[in-house]
Amino acid sequence: MSTVSKVASLLPVVEQYVQSRGGNQALGAAVEWPRMLLLIEACRTEDAFFLVLHQLFSLWSIRPQDTYNGIPLSQPMIDRAFSILESVLKKNQAITLRHQVWFAQFPVADGRFAQANLGDPALLTQIATFLASLVNDYQALLIAALHRKYPFLVDELLSRLSCYSPVLQYTLFTACRRHLGVPDNSFATQLEQSFREDQQRHRSPVTGFHVLAPVTQPRDIECRNAPLINYYTLLVDAATPRPTIQPPAASVPRSSPSISAAQHASHADHLAPRPSVQHHQTTPATSSMPSYPHAVAHNTANPQFLATPGGRALQQLAQQQ
Repeated sequence: MSTVSKVASLLPVVEQYVQSRGGNQALGAAVEWPRMLLLIEACRTEDAFFLVLHQLFSLWSIRPQDTYNGIPLSQPMIDRAFSILESVLKKNQAITLRHQVWFAQFPVADGRFAQANLGDPALLTQIATFLASLVNDYQALLIAALHRKYPFLVDELLSRLSCYSPVLQYTLFTACRRHLGVPDNSFATQLEQSFREDQQRHRSPVTGFHVLAPVTQPRDIECRNAPLINYYTLLVDAATPRPTIQPPAASVPRSSPSISAAQHASHADHLAPRPSVQHHQTTPATSSMPSYPHAVAHNTANPQFLATPGGRALQQLAQQQ
């Protein structure tokens, strides 16, 4: 049986388990069912990286020593990496124990990961590389995303985090998008659709795995993703409008019997704003979508991007201005 069919054949195993436990309605809506959906997607997309990583992550919560034995990293590094992963996938402790036990046994029931025929023989090494990168670079990458105001690029997840799991890439992207203040709405849908397209552009038609084009210059990633970055920035800015700022009102202290009327007038005049100081009030935007002529101009120079659904959405949004 080929590797692809081996991973795909795991889907009925997941579905059968869900049905045996009363269906998805019997699973917790906050963590259990979303986790199961990730496993289902990983089976459908032959994402062995995520399946094994998730099993190790689940095992870490109930039999940590087995996880330490299975990953070629130090115990402190593994603990730190999975603690970060908890912020993305949520804590395993929020899952019923019987489901935790099943997660810790799927897809490699005997725990012999090195012998599991689920993909690249170096899968455990790839996972270890990702976990080490998560510890070393994730926080800096997230802070950079919040500062620049657009979410992770696939190129960044591959080059900075060595994350070759499409399912986990999407999960990290979604977490970053929410950190940026974009709720689960139509803007989020457009962001995620464009991210999926970006993932597809990185997918090798031969192997089906994600590939990273060589990064030889410091700003290679920004330059080759400029149209996508402009589009992300456009959507994030539109989805997170800046609040209207009201200028503080000058307060005049209440007069007291011990202060004469003349003294009070003089004191009030001292507190009043000087003519040379101009107070501006931000005018509320009349449209939820700000104008980005520079972004539109940049993107129209890239017909390949504009031919995608994300590119067409950018044109439509720009025409609404």
